[in-house]
Amino acid sequence: MTYNSTLPKVFVYLLTTIETLYQTSVPLEVQNRKNV
Repeated sequence: MTYNSTLPKVFVYLLTTIETLYQTSVPLEVQNRKNV
């Protein structure tokens, strides 16, 4: 049962990590487009 309780935590961790990466990468792309 520990697997069932750990899986959601890992899933949430991955979601938050992807979200932070997305939020940091998008502004960089926007700045690059503006520079060009």
